[in-house]
Amino acid sequence: PLLTSMYDEPFADSSAIPTYYLAQMASKHVKVALNGDGGDEVFIGYRHYLANLLAEKLNRFPYILRKEILFKIVKFFTKGATYNSTLGHIRRFAEAANLSRGERYKRWVCFYDDRMKQDLYSEEFKRELVNNVTGDLISDIFKKNADLDVIEASLLADTSVNLPSDLLVKMDIACMANSLEARSPFLDRQLIEFVASLPMEIKMKGFKLKYLLKSAVADIVPHENLYRPKKGFAVPLRYWLKGSLKSYLFDMLLRDNARIRKIFNMDYVGELIKQHAEGKRDYSHHLWLLLMLELWFLEFEHA
Repeated sequence: PLLTSMYDEPFADSSAIPTYYLAQMASKHVKVALNGDGGDEVFIGYRHYLANLLAEKLNRFPYILRKEILFKIVKFFTKGATYNSTLGHIRRFAEAANLSRGERYKRWVCFYDDRMKQDLYSEEFKRELVNNVTGDLISDIFKKNADLDVIEASLLADTSVNLPSDLLVKMDIACMANSLEARSPFLDRQLIEFVASLPMEIKMKGFKLKYLLKSAVADIVPHENLYRPKKGFAVPLRYWLKGSLKSYLFDMLLRDNARIRKIFNMDYVGELIKQHAEGKRDYSHHLWLLLMLELWFLEFEHA
């Protein structure tokens, strides 16, 4: 509820929780802080960039080999993998590798794919959507920039959509709620334009993420910091929604007067909750999205 009131709009990036508390701690000592936002989008830091590159290379192999043999084997051995585990990443890669660039990107960064949305939406909501068609922002970026290298196109999509709509919003509001100003030096306009103008072989070597940035600061940043495994700023949603937040999740989403009932198929919502609670599938991020939407309705629907 605190996050809902802070962000004003439906905002379901769970990393806002640790960001808020980190800002709260920092504000006790400083009034302005630097953050690393933009580093991944400017210097090629996300694993889905490598996934898109690898998919392009695999698509050179015969379709029958990829679809009917290789990817079926991968799906079999990754069945039941949690969303953010290594096996989970491999499974999502296999499921999306044969799609177009834009569709691949969406499958790797979005939680609800088109099939799940159709199961989730109520029949009435589906009819409403027919008359309110919006452009597919992500797919359009890839279509309009088909001449770009696949990684450059992915960087553009992240910089155009994910960064301004999620990451910067999350950081700015979490910090300002604690009277802390956050600055993003990696998003300096001149720096972005300069790095964007560089050839890909300078920014990336083999499959090494952030190769240029790490090379540039190797003599001033400790090696153990620079080359430690990449970690997201995550909270244990999977365990919260099966444990301490389980009853809260049930109460908020499955009660008779839940606001989301007017747009979602509650039988499907109930099935997602059931499968997650029983440990059959990891739907933690999917359920967090629904929970934050319900809390937003409660906070602002009659404001």
